[in-house]
Amino acid sequence: MAGLDEKELPKNSFVFRFNRIERRTKISLIIGVVLLIILYIAIVLYILVAKEQVEDDMLLNQYRMGSKTLTSSVQSYVVTGDQEYYDAYLKELEKDQNRDKALEGLKENNIRKEEWDKLQKIASLSDSLVPIEKEALELSTSGDKEAAIEYVFGEDYEEQIQRISSLTDETISQIQKRVEKERMLFLIITIVCGLNFAAASLYVGMQCRKTIRFAKDDLLSSILVVSEQMRYLSEGHLDAPMEIKVEENEVGQMLKDISHMKKSLSDIIEEITIILDQMGQGNFRVEIEQEYIGDFEAVKEAFSDIVLSMRSIVDTLHVVADEVEHGSSMLADASEELATDCTKQAAVMSDLMGLIKELQDKIPADEQHERQMQRFIQKLKECMDQLAGMIDNNSATAQQTAAISQQQKAQAESMVKIVNRLQL
Repeated sequence: MAGLDEKELPKNSFVFRFNRIERRTKISLIIGVVLLIILYIAIVLYILVAKEQVEDDMLLNQYRMGSKTLTSSVQSYVVTGDQEYYDAYLKELEKDQNRDKALEGLKENNIRKEEWDKLQKIASLSDSLVPIEKEALELSTSGDKEAAIEYVFGEDYEEQIQRISSLTDETISQIQKRVEKERMLFLIITIVCGLNFAAASLYVGMQCRKTIRFAKDDLLSSILVVSEQMRYLSEGHLDAPMEIKVEENEVGQMLKDISHMKKSLSDIIEEITIILDQMGQGNFRVEIEQEYIGDFEAVKEAFSDIVLSMRSIVDTLHVVADEVEHGSSMLADASEELATDCTKQAAVMSDLMGLIKELQDKIPADEQHERQMQRFIQKLKECMDQLAGMIDNNSATAQQTAAISQQQKAQAESMVKIVNRLQL
């Protein structure tokens, strides 16, 4: 679609509609991809925050349990003197070190500075109780239970324990609320992105459905109509109707062009038919009036050449017919004159023979003169016979010539009639 200014296209144009669908689909796809990326990031962050929340809860509980283990173990040992509690205290303090491990784990989980400061304060308060607890253990081991009990059940110790517990609960609650808030934030972002992605996917689906409907109902149906019209044209049917509403779009323009082409072809064929019919009737004084454009100009030029050539041939025939007619007339006249002369010569010869016979009868019957006269008359008869034969031959020839001239005259008259029929 490059090179087409969308502002100059009509709104019914297929290019305009396709560009609009394409543009909206691209925007929807871009938005969908961006939302999918954001959704993926939000889900990953949500999982990380949820994981961090679980780990923080575990580590905070581990820290709280470590502190309680130390307190309960030392108090139980002071009261009961059971070695198991003494070993449990030392095990937690020196081996398990749940408080220290919990602090290390919390430090790796992106604990905020104010939260870390509170944890450090709690650890400092807890560490300050360790010397007191060790002193109580020694007193209890040496048998001074009352002094040991005073150490771990005294007002100062209990107050310190309460302060540590309160500060621990406050810090744990603060960390849990902060992590829960982050988790909810990413959950909301995930839900919003998911909904937007679903909406974008639905919109893309609607655009795809619109594109399919556009291609099926508008583009494909119009193409089928154009294909049917082209099939009719290929079969030579120029009067096939168009059963479609011609709209202001590319297919509509194509149908208008096809209709114009059909009309032009029909007009050209009708004109050629009329011209050929006129030429068949002998009228070569025809004019080409239709507009022949493009490659049809060659047809017009060839047709014009044919008409001009036929005109030239007919003109030549007309001249030849006139000349033949004139020559035939002259030949017929000469033949008639020759036949008349031959007839006259025959009549003269007949009269001459009669005179010779009459002369023969009047000559005296002298034997010598008679022989001479007979020889003369004999020779004269022979000459007259030869002359009579020649006259007879000339008469026959004149008759044949007259017959031929009559035939030529008839042929000339036929040619004249043909030429006259050509209406030149």
